[in-house]
Amino acid sequence: MIYLSLLSLWPLFNYVDINIDKINDLHDIFIIATSLLAISLGGFYLVKKITKSNTASLLPLWFVAFALFFSYGPLIDSLGFLIQPYIKVSYLWLIVSAGVMYCVYKASSYDAVQTIVKVLIVVVCGMPLIGISMSYADKLFFHTHGEESHDKKVSSFEFEFIKKPNIYYILVDGYARQDTLKETLNYDNEPFLKELEELGFAVSRQARSNYHFTGASLSATMNMMYHTKDKEDEIRYDQMHESLKGDNSVRKILRKNGYTIVNMPAHWHQMDCYGNEDVCLRKRGFEVYQSFLSSTPFRFLRFKNNYVDPNQIKEIVHNVSKKPKYVFAHLAQVHDAIYAEDGAVLDALHPIYSNHENGKNYLYSIRTMNKKLLDMVTSIIKNDKDSIIIMQADHGPTYVAEQLHTDPQYWLAHNDELRLVSKNTYTYTFGVLSAVYVSPLLKNTQPINDYFSGKLSLVNTFRYLFSWLSNKKPNLLGDESHFLYMNDKTKNYNEQDIENFK
Repeated sequence: MIYLSLLSLWPLFNYVDINIDKINDLHDIFIIATSLLAISLGGFYLVKKITKSNTASLLPLWFVAFALFFSYGPLIDSLGFLIQPYIKVSYLWLIVSAGVMYCVYKASSYDAVQTIVKVLIVVVCGMPLIGISMSYADKLFFHTHGEESHDKKVSSFEFEFIKKPNIYYILVDGYARQDTLKETLNYDNEPFLKELEELGFAVSRQARSNYHFTGASLSATMNMMYHTKDKEDEIRYDQMHESLKGDNSVRKILRKNGYTIVNMPAHWHQMDCYGNEDVCLRKRGFEVYQSFLSSTPFRFLRFKNNYVDPNQIKEIVHNVSKKPKYVFAHLAQVHDAIYAEDGAVLDALHPIYSNHENGKNYLYSIRTMNKKLLDMVTSIIKNDKDSIIIMQADHGPTYVAEQLHTDPQYWLAHNDELRLVSKNTYTYTFGVLSAVYVSPLLKNTQPINDYFSGKLSLVNTFRYLFSWLSNKKPNLLGDESHFLYMNDKTKNYNEQDIENFK
């Protein structure tokens, strides 16, 4: 029973070990663990009854079945581009699995085989459990020893706000800049931008992100500084993740100035509510279940993601009466390209778009979101007259013209390994939407409007805003953009500086 229970939870141990920094709480993990135990134990005793086998002789077959079942995804990823279509790979997996299981079934009556399998179960379950334990120990060590240096960075930002308006930070994930849309999709987004300007927004046509994906870009924006490298000349993922969880300079400065923090996260668990906010407004998504099943034949199941509705942001004006308040809302609809031409909701597309065909849904999503965003900001301006609204993307689309792969599964598997190969790629990936509204009631708004309508990068967003609110001269960083790619061994990031890119 012990070996069977361990075997049942083996895939979950591996999943947690790999994704430990992305897991918010144990709710989803408990559901998966319960489901695995119920299905595995129930199935095992059903097969045992049908085949009239004893537990010891059936355990090797169950072990191999688990190994084959959870190897389906990696097999598809590695062979799917050599053997097309995917159905052929599935047949290959099925044939090989049947042959292997037949051989194991014939050999499972031997005591030596049963003993070997028990040892293997202990080993394959023990390795991820050791990894999980080490990750938690490292996390605890890093937190206690790295906190001092982090706090020194935070304490270097001293802002005492003279003005304390409500601040709405609307992250429209993956929303490309006007020139990118025009060049790659022949879409003119100027009418939308001009409508924003008519409402009083300062719109930048030259805004750019500092990094090419959410984790790196948003954490840099929230800490108002570029990522630093460790002794191995790498940028640690866990540093980004702590910032995404709300442990960042922006929120600490706002708290010191008496702000109530309202968090409205998207469906990604990396950016969920972790207790560093006063009010959490979220809908539980299904990212954990879908990613867990990605290594199995059920990888093609699609769970519906929950998205922050701009109408929910409108309601914050009235529902959260405490002032001043800072509202962070993560809108992922454009990133996932979930809208059809008629506005109907589609399955999420990851990552954004990799060719012109996928680009159609991306474009339709921008059109649909433009209407929702205009309605939202108009309502906020009307009902919260002395507010500040920051509407920005964290990166542009994953459009790499020189590496067109039409299959989204390729991009899922290789997104972190891509290298920029031209100056155009740099423009597409880093050109972002940036529109900032500062109520004229706050007075002396010309300097801040001039800044946010000009050339800027995201890392300076709050450096400039907080300086303006404190009536201080802004201490801005140089505008840089960096492409990060993951080191498969350490799971941290190496940096490719694209400033001198040819």
